[in-house]
Amino acid sequence: MNGAVLAGGKSSRMHYRDKATLLYNEMTFLELIISQLADFKRVLVISNSDPGKFPFVKADFYSDIIPGIGPLGGIYTALTHSDEDRVFFTTCDMPLICHDVIAPLADAGDQYDIVVPVHEGKHEMLFALYSRNCLPRIEEMISRKQYKITGIFEDKTLKVREIPVNDSFMRYLTNINTPEEYSRLSRQI
Repeated sequence: MNGAVLAGGKSSRMHYRDKATLLYNEMTFLELIISQLADFKRVLVISNSDPGKFPFVKADFYSDIIPGIGPLGGIYTALTHSDEDRVFFTTCDMPLICHDVIAPLADAGDQYDIVVPVHEGKHEMLFALYSRNCLPRIEEMISRKQYKITGIFEDKTLKVREIPVNDSFMRYLTNINTPEEYSRLSRQI
């Protein structure tokens, strides 16, 4: 199984500061996240940033195959470039993720096309596992200009495993999207 980090957003709420380069515990968010993906065969980073910003990151960098369609484009790009059938996805703005929250998804079983945590009825679709079996549905969605990730779940031929998670689990998935959120995180060090 491969791991993938979606790092292609505009970061508008962060005043266009590249969130992958933000520091926490003396490492960039991207370095922290990739360090937690060490058990995967390969790590793919889907980013429009210059990979030269991250000289110490051991990952394969790709730009979106189809730019401008949001996270669906990143998922499509990673699944297309993956040499494994299954890819675990996260985003570059979740610096607190760790093995304890990745393992339940990665270990859920090879028979599922999508493994997604669900908290209070909400699917955490950008911290999830997708198989290459999702590609035909994603390609269909792209051809129809339907870019919401929820559309993948409408394909009833895909086997989905929902993993209920609690508040403790969700703390690790804290997204840092604004300068205020980053300031709060920085004070926790």
